[in-house]
Amino acid sequence: MDWSPYYPAFMDPKAQNTALKGKATPLTKPVTIADIGCGFGGLLVALSPLLPEELILGLEIRTQVTEYVQDRISALRSQNSPPAIISTQRAPNQPSPLSQPYGSDSLGTKQYVISPSDGHNEPQLAATEASLKRITNIDKIKSWRDSDNALESWLLELTDAQLQELQGVDGIDSIEDNDITTSPDDSPSTVPAYTLASLLEPNAGMGKGTHNSSSRTQGPYQNISVLRANTMKFLPNFFTRGQLSTIFLCFPDPHFKARKHKARIVSATLCAEYAYVLRPGGCVYTITDVEELGKWMRDRFEAFGKYAGGVGLFERVEIPEEGREGEWEGRGREECRVGVLVRCIREETEEGKKVTRNGGRKFVSVWRRRDDPGWPDDA
Repeated sequence: MDWSPYYPAFMDPKAQNTALKGKATPLTKPVTIADIGCGFGGLLVALSPLLPEELILGLEIRTQVTEYVQDRISALRSQNSPPAIISTQRAPNQPSPLSQPYGSDSLGTKQYVISPSDGHNEPQLAATEASLKRITNIDKIKSWRDSDNALESWLLELTDAQLQELQGVDGIDSIEDNDITTSPDDSPSTVPAYTLASLLEPNAGMGKGTHNSSSRTQGPYQNISVLRANTMKFLPNFFTRGQLSTIFLCFPDPHFKARKHKARIVSATLCAEYAYVLRPGGCVYTITDVEELGKWMRDRFEAFGKYAGGVGLFERVEIPEEGREGEWEGRGREECRVGVLVRCIREETEEGKKVTRNGGRKFVSVWRRRDDPGWPDDA
């Protein structure tokens, strides 16, 4: 499988000439998250800034929906591409901190993420940005907007004096150290856990405060893509054994008629395929607004792999109640990740928003893949 057309920003620069030889161009990292039946891409877009170090793939069988998500991702990449050159205008004889290497403190500056109090209030945003330009004495400020064109944050390098002056500016909700590890006053960071990609990264070597340089230079939404595919038939064709860390099954078709139950996305056969592509310790997240379907999926995952006197290959994971996901931020990395991702599937998917508007219920379950069991005859 050649993934380079789907994640061009993650093509391995040392192997790009392999395309000229008729070979697939490898990526710098594999796809580790799959959203099966991604719909209109709401979850993909929400996960991209939360997990910038992981490649996320949406799988959708409907042609027109797939094309819509492809266009949506392409537009987001274009709108949020970082400029090649950041033009600045400063006072005479005053050096620009942006001319220094990232993280340099030779001028006494540090980089901060400044969040507005209301990303949709354009008059207030304009007034706040004018204050930022006046205080920092620069003409252009890098900013990020989400898919609804709401301003998410400004990115600025500030001296201690500028930081202190910004504390009283109207329209600013928070000012956070972009290094993540500490806040501007060197106390433990108060950034909500669901904004810390380092806490959500399950792989070894990606501890708190670490970032791959690609996430700084490539811009957001480069780590998500969508592929038209029939997952029920071809899932193992796209992923190797144990490649994925997370699988999402969000609001699948309930197929109410008994004769159509075989078409449901969760069955004993498909549980075997999910277990094949999911690494030990990886999780499957399921959500539906149909109680009977929620019980169906729970029963299949709980029963899969059980043998006499043993346990199944999937264990159920405790999840937070709806609206209380933020309370899981201090429970540790794994619990934090579960809380954040459960919040996303409840609130960020198009179907989840629809159920909320209609006052419906959401039935969520999370299943962690256990290690492969030993052979029965092994001592």
